[in-house]
Amino acid sequence: MEKEKSNGVGPATDVEFKPTSMNGKNGAVNGKVNADVNGSVVESKKNNNGEDDGDDGKTEEQEEEKPKVALTRLFRYATSLDGFLMLIGSLAAIVHGCAWPVLNIVFGELIDSFTDFAKNDTNATTSPTASSNPTQDFDDQMQLYAVIFSLIGVATVCFAYLQNSLWTLACERQIYKIRKAFFDAILYQEIAWFDVHKSGELTSRLADDMERVKEGLGDKISISLQYVAMFFAGFAIAFFKSWELTLVLLSMTPLIAIAGGFMTYVLTSFSKKEQESYAGAGSVAEEVLSCIRTVVAFGGEQKEVARYEKELHTARDLGVKKGVTTGVGMGVTMLILYGSYGLAFW
Repeated sequence: MEKEKSNGVGPATDVEFKPTSMNGKNGAVNGKVNADVNGSVVESKKNNNGEDDGDDGKTEEQEEEKPKVALTRLFRYATSLDGFLMLIGSLAAIVHGCAWPVLNIVFGELIDSFTDFAKNDTNATTSPTASSNPTQDFDDQMQLYAVIFSLIGVATVCFAYLQNSLWTLACERQIYKIRKAFFDAILYQEIAWFDVHKSGELTSRLADDMERVKEGLGDKISISLQYVAMFFAGFAIAFFKSWELTLVLLSMTPLIAIAGGFMTYVLTSFSKKEQESYAGAGSVAEEVLSCIRTVVAFGGEQKEVARYEKELHTARDLGVKKGVTTGVGMGVTMLILYGSYGLAFW
């Protein structure tokens, strides 16, 4: 439907269209297209002169502010099959996490068997209750523990495979849909929208941002579930074995939580800035390579190299800071952890 109206200067058009893709589910009305992908909003509403309608004095920075998206909205493209895969993968991650505390219990009993064997070997000639053949008993116990360790190892391999493979499969299925939705939203923008958003930056974000989404939807969630299960299973076993010692060790937990939370906050900030820097570098490279003949004709090679190096230097500095923060954070965490071991022995 197309309406024409005169404003005294020239004809102006207000065109309402609903383009459809192959699946017939994508559409745009009055030149306005919204796509919510990984918390970023792609929106354009222009008139026929390429000017913004109703910006109400907002600056470009205010218009580019991206709202925070809840974690659950990352799964908006998940189907029932994806949900089933993630459910089975989550159960496998929980079992995988519980296997480690159980393994520590078995290992502790194995150490006790070595200690008991040494005591029985020393007291074999003086104690009337000592076993007549302590070596045979010790061999039988070692065979039993070997079987237990083997079973735990096989179970851990199976559940770890299910955990990672199912979550990765569900993630790839969702990433495919997110890439398609993001690309469709870009194609439906008006030409004036591309004057503000560079094509090189869009291609970089289409590749890099999707990798960040993949990291958030993939094995990171399953690993988090694994560690949560390990935490609760470990504390349950610890309280069952010795609740007094467990309460003493709990005094170190707030320090570990504070160190981990601070490291996560700083790393998130650095990762976001690093991602923006690489997007800027990709935009410069795309712009230069698409007009390489013009750049060479005017001798602008060195200038463009300097522009590209500037963006890369920023990303490099952020990467170095990110690595240093990771190292310091892990060092402090391990210091607190081994300090808690010393407190337990004390």
